[in-house]
Amino acid sequence: SLSVLLLAASGAPAAAQKTKTASALTLQISLTIPVITAPHPAKAQLEFKNTGSETLWLYRPIQSTMQPIWRFAKDGGSRLSVHLKPVAAPPSGAAPGPNVLLSSVSLPHPQLVRVAAGAETTENVFLELSPLAIKRLGQPQPLWGKYRLSVTYRASYPNAAQILQVTGLNLWQGKIRSNFVAVTLQPSGGRGSITGSVSSSISQPLSGRLVTLTTAHQDLLDQTRTDPGGEFAFRNLPWGLYWVFAHDLRGRAENLAFRHAVLKPADPTAHIRLMLLPKRVYQAKRLLHEPVLLRVVSRSGGPLGGVQVESLFDNERVVEKLQGRTAQDGAVGLALIPGRNIITLRQRGCRDEERLIEVPEHRGVSAFEIKFHCRKKK
Repeated sequence: SLSVLLLAASGAPAAAQKTKTASALTLQISLTIPVITAPHPAKAQLEFKNTGSETLWLYRPIQSTMQPIWRFAKDGGSRLSVHLKPVAAPPSGAAPGPNVLLSSVSLPHPQLVRVAAGAETTENVFLELSPLAIKRLGQPQPLWGKYRLSVTYRASYPNAAQILQVTGLNLWQGKIRSNFVAVTLQPSGGRGSITGSVSSSISQPLSGRLVTLTTAHQDLLDQTRTDPGGEFAFRNLPWGLYWVFAHDLRGRAENLAFRHAVLKPADPTAHIRLMLLPKRVYQAKRLLHEPVLLRVVSRSGGPLGGVQVESLFDNERVVEKLQGRTAQDGAVGLALIPGRNIITLRQRGCRDEERLIEVPEHRGVSAFEIKFHCRKKK
């Protein structure tokens, strides 16, 4: 048998139990290199520690404002705000630049990460850090130098209380701020620039599309969004080879266009035209997945640990098989393609059992409780 939980939706009735608050989770940030030369981003590690007495679940990847695939307020998930303050008092009129979490070049697959009581989990991220700027002679002048960096992590799920009430699984919700770390920002010596445009198959300019700049080894450098005319620009770049990616993730599948450019003293500028063409997807990794919590219980409702859980998605064009194993609380988190998924339960000494679950699209985290009858093998 199968119990399907209510999914993320506005106006959902509150459950009797409350999810854990920010006091059960702490966040520490550290930098790989404390001196950042533009246009390179800061490589940071986020360390989350569960200081409470119960298992928590965290949403990965942390969602970036640069790539709003999910509707955070309605469907839930996690967000990261970046705070940058100068060590010395800034002059009056100084304005902050963009300080944001950069998005992965590839299509992210949302998942739920288990953090047991007293345990830790880490996530590596890229942060775009921009110094304060003050206008002089009508032009913004960056205030390079020493700053203090911190981040705020937020998580929210409209249906978290219902998941807790029915399954006992706790999606952590709340807001926590990290420690401060010192960082020095210094200007780029580069004089190169890459400009370009993003259009559709009928040459219609596409505004608001995410454009990513990477090194020759596809390390993240910078991100921007196309303007109303579909244009974008990256400036003050050192000589070298760069890749430019245009993303369109407004549907269920990834649509990606990319080209490379080489900047050198003889060719300091490059102009790139990128066309986003609709494509039929035949690879599971290019479909957006949804985070799903499964809890396997016995006939009497007790949690069953050590059960192997396998999922199969097959729509005749795309086939994907995933597997996991339940912990002592009977829970396992999987990232599944929306639609019909066949779940197979396996445990030593028991016959295999199959269940069919329907994973919804664009609805945030969903959860299912499955009873495993464990009929003995003959």
